[in-house]
Amino acid sequence: PSIEGSGMRIYLDLDESLIGNTLGPEGNSIQIHPRPGASWFIRTMAQHGDLWLLTMAAEEHARRALRKLGPEAKRFKGMITREDLQPIEDQVDVVLDPSISEEVRRELWDQIKPIAPPGIMFDDFPVGSKMYAVKSKAIGIDPDRWIQVEGYYPGFPDHQGLKRAYSEFVSRFGAQGSLMGRRRVVVWR
Repeated sequence: PSIEGSGMRIYLDLDESLIGNTLGPEGNSIQIHPRPGASWFIRTMAQHGDLWLLTMAAEEHARRALRKLGPEAKRFKGMITREDLQPIEDQVDVVLDPSISEEVRRELWDQIKPIAPPGIMFDDFPVGSKMYAVKSKAIGIDPDRWIQVEGYYPGFPDHQGLKRAYSEFVSRFGAQGSLMGRRRVVVWR
């Protein structure tokens, strides 16, 4: 990869990446907690490309969370939510069915088409997880474009997970000089 131009998509996960939640008795979010450093991370990543929210959360929850993130949330160019990802998840579930042969699995896997342009994905789920399968297929990326963010849970130490994820981004894609006000982005060749 090289750094040049602008317009590369950078996808950021929401729950346990940019925010944490206090859950109610039914498992629903009753309070949204912006992650320490989330504003800095959004502002910094916006210097590298076009930010998109990519989350398995419902659109209503995503909109509430963006409001809670404050003015920096206006840097997002768009969002892809559970409603958009459901058809991909349904296809992935079929592919992961243990009763199908490896040959059929590969054929079905290749038939899942992206719903958005490729970019870089920041998410708390690891490569190899079902969430990775759904989101990577949704944007047509390989593991080299997936950066795992340490999960954030309110009430527990954060360990500067977003700064560590940014450092990983810089080490992989050489984004030196990007904090000097120039808009840069990763371009794959």
